[in-house]
Amino acid sequence: MKSRNENNSECREFEFPENPVGMPHPLDSYKLVREWLEGKPNATSLVPPYDLTWASAIEQRDSHPVIPLSAQEREELSAFNLGYGNVAGAALVPALGEKDTLVVVTGQQPNLLVSPLFILVKAVATVALAEEISRVTGRRVVPLFWVASDDHDFTELAQCYILGRSGTLRNLAVLVVRHGAFSEASPAYAWQLDPVAPHLAAALRGELPSGGARSATIDAVDKALVSPATFESVFCRLLAHYMEHSPIIFVAPRLRFLRERQRLLVEQEIELGEQTNKAVAEGAKLLSSHGYKPQIHRQAHVFNFFYMVDGVRCRLVQKGRRILVEHPGKKTVLTELPSADLLAHAQRHWMNFSPNVVMRPIVQDAVFPTIAYVAGPAEFTYLAQIRRVYDLFGVCPSNPILRPMVTLLSTGARVTLQRLGAWETFLHDGLGGVVEKIVEGDEKLGETLRRLRQHEDTLQMELATLGNALTGSFPDLAIAFEKTRHHVASGLRKLRQRILRQFRPSSWDLCRDLCSVFTEIAPMASPQERVLSPLSFGYEIEPQSLTLLLKEALVKWRPSPNPLILALGSGNRSNSLQSKAAGLKKTPLSSIEKE
Repeated sequence: MKSRNENNSECREFEFPENPVGMPHPLDSYKLVREWLEGKPNATSLVPPYDLTWASAIEQRDSHPVIPLSAQEREELSAFNLGYGNVAGAALVPALGEKDTLVVVTGQQPNLLVSPLFILVKAVATVALAEEISRVTGRRVVPLFWVASDDHDFTELAQCYILGRSGTLRNLAVLVVRHGAFSEASPAYAWQLDPVAPHLAAALRGELPSGGARSATIDAVDKALVSPATFESVFCRLLAHYMEHSPIIFVAPRLRFLRERQRLLVEQEIELGEQTNKAVAEGAKLLSSHGYKPQIHRQAHVFNFFYMVDGVRCRLVQKGRRILVEHPGKKTVLTELPSADLLAHAQRHWMNFSPNVVMRPIVQDAVFPTIAYVAGPAEFTYLAQIRRVYDLFGVCPSNPILRPMVTLLSTGARVTLQRLGAWETFLHDGLGGVVEKIVEGDEKLGETLRRLRQHEDTLQMELATLGNALTGSFPDLAIAFEKTRHHVASGLRKLRQRILRQFRPSSWDLCRDLCSVFTEIAPMASPQERVLSPLSFGYEIEPQSLTLLLKEALVKWRPSPNPLILALGSGNRSNSLQSKAAGLKKTPLSSIEKE
């Protein structure tokens, strides 16, 4: 299959290697998603199949209308977007006051500097899908990004990996831990970045290689980091810059109109008691009975809303006739109240209630006329699991639609592969095939390099997992873990060079360059989109140009198991390579457009 877009970028399809360099396919752990994409009844009985006409989804949504946003609510939402520079998104807000408007939504916590890449992919895919549904149905469809800034998982949100000049990963979370002061279990919208901003800007300047887009990228980050800088504000400002020509509305659960509109849901949750978590458990049993792994496990006596106390996002736990207000990390009881008083308390102090993972989509779909949710594979699975919760609350669910899976390939990586004479090998056989070609059939050298790389990736991932588990309680350990990961990578790189010199002195430098390509494409043996910040490519392509490139690649996009590889080029031009799932017929490639 071959096509060409208006930027003269060439699209080709090829087989996605089943296990390139030890990296599993992005959907290997998500059987429900894979079978849903294949249209198997076992999966589509749990989640509605993708419908090109959107007729049934619109009929279902129209039969469960929501109250359009009032002028005052639209004013608050517009002010939120304009305050973070999302002028283009704010211009879409008036449509939410019209009864026939539909919404396509996606969301994510405000991760540091809009990292990793899949966050941008979700936003662009949401815009593309909204435009497609509007074209097909003739209805007004607006895209919306739910900025989950109530989240209190600092360890997860602070991760921001960039690929530095040396070709190694650098995690900017270390700077945030070292120079920031964040209260444990406080919501992300309260996390201040002003003390860290100069260090983040300096790190990006130091690590981002020279290139035509470098100054524009640095300027965009500098503007996002202006005071007052919080995780929420920096995220929204930078994402607004990326999405300036692909407008999308930002919304955060802390906004007053959302807190007010969720009041009835909070009251229902209190009155239902353990029924909500029983519905979650029933959903888990249903998934298991179909052979799928549940994503959510809830304790029956824990409510599905957090409660804000002195800046801490606390759990509400039913214990006999008392409600315990617990610190979510330490599990210590901060205060308590009689069970009989909780409902009255919610009616008086509704601004203090924050939805958890179960209630967030319920609130979203109760407030907005949502027709689809662009979801990652884990989100897709838990949305399938909680469909019975929707029934319990009488809310119409949006249809989960799997987001695209994208890998960016820099010009440097492509040139390296071409210089090694391994470009076509990469397209057909992945990175594992490239190693085979470089070692020219030397089985001993090839096996040595593969095993060394496998051990390195395993060790790096285990260090990252252990670090994430510990740094939530002991943030200072983040620095130690980052240094250790750096030393491990450096030591193994030197060992690899010595091995290559012994086996093949003439080509060890080529293999060294290849290792940098490995780190770019499969950092820590994981899909690139789940690790690397899009800023890693900011020396080569400007933020807004990257968004346009993604949008062009996603024209008439459909949910697919096929990871998309976009090979960057000069300016806004690129080659996009749509890979086929393992096992499908391979499409021959004879050449690729040179730029």
